[in-house]
Amino acid sequence: MAIDVNKKLCGGDGFMALHWRNRSGESCGRGKECLDIMKVVEVNRTAKVVANDIRNYMMKHDISCLYVAMPPFARVMLTILKNANVSQVKTFDDISTSEYPEIVKIKDDGFLVSLLEQEICARSKVFLATTYSSWSRIPSISRSLLGNKTLTLTKFASWISPLVSLK
Repeated sequence: MAIDVNKKLCGGDGFMALHWRNRSGESCGRGKECLDIMKVVEVNRTAKVVANDIRNYMMKHDISCLYVAMPPFARVMLTILKNANVSQVKTFDDISTSEYPEIVKIKDDGFLVSLLEQEICARSKVFLATTYSSWSRIPSISRSLLGNKTLTLTKFASWISPLVSLK
């Protein structure tokens, strides 16, 4: 399935993949009341900087497409990326269509979707990982075995709010 995605996503061109997960905002995502709204505000401020950094990196390295792997509660990042004029922002929603019939069959299985997205990130031209995430670690290991570099958010971002953990 990941091979099929690589052939079709972004017209078959190499793409950047981002694993966006942020512990600072998770308390708001699973049906719970936000415990610290200031952290959420700072996550969004940091996300705007990261989005601009991604856009600039993509322009500098002639990459025209970004695949974002993220949990459902982090979807505000898509709006932030689009507002920063990051070109061709793609997500699982874009690959769970009739164009990818095998993926449609697994779209309700969170475990298989997660494995697929890890493989997509492993096969991307550039992977921007959440620094200490075990999820990001799996594609990072695959990439390192192939000699492909993985960038981490804590080193990539030009500014991170002191209230935010991008780990």
